[in-house]
Amino acid sequence: QGDMNELPLTGQWAAICLLAHELMLWSSSDRRCLFDVFRLPAAWRPYMVFREMVPGNLVGLSSAAPVHVCSTTNAMGWISAVGVSQHLHRNMLRISERRTKELHCVAEWRRRRSAPLSGMQADFAAWLVYIDNLEVQEILPAVEAKSLQGSVAEFIKQARENYLVWGSEGADDKDVLRVFDVQVLGERVDG
Repeated sequence: QGDMNELPLTGQWAAICLLAHELMLWSSSDRRCLFDVFRLPAAWRPYMVFREMVPGNLVGLSSAAPVHVCSTTNAMGWISAVGVSQHLHRNMLRISERRTKELHCVAEWRRRRSAPLSGMQADFAAWLVYIDNLEVQEILPAVEAKSLQGSVAEFIKQARENYLVWGSEGADDKDVLRVFDVQVLGERVDG
């Protein structure tokens, strides 16, 4: 099941409240081929076998006799692929073996937790992982928010450092950097 129970819900964003002098900036970072970048442990291979057999010579064997092949990565279509990908991506950001920049757990949107953004000044930024996307929200005074528009959010900088450690390539052409109006996860957000 992985982290299926941690997938945030867009309805949780209804808890975001802005004061008259505030604006919300939104940033996104997309991971390229997230399902295919993690090699599964060899012990999982017997459980990742494809139903159809293929000629052995197509997979590097000398014989053309039909053989079963298995996925060595988190194959899309596998019932637990989303949960495992969610778990791996979240932990890539929260835990780093080289201790780069962990994203603060208290600032994470999760299904089973209250909203990380509050009226307190210290709670001005939050982040969430939705499978292969990292989404970051920042609530700031309007003047400051306007001056930061288009720049890289601190959580995105920290995440990029962790992605480098783990070798997780991004899709920079899909990144969104501190915008007020965005379409994300099927919802329009107007900060």
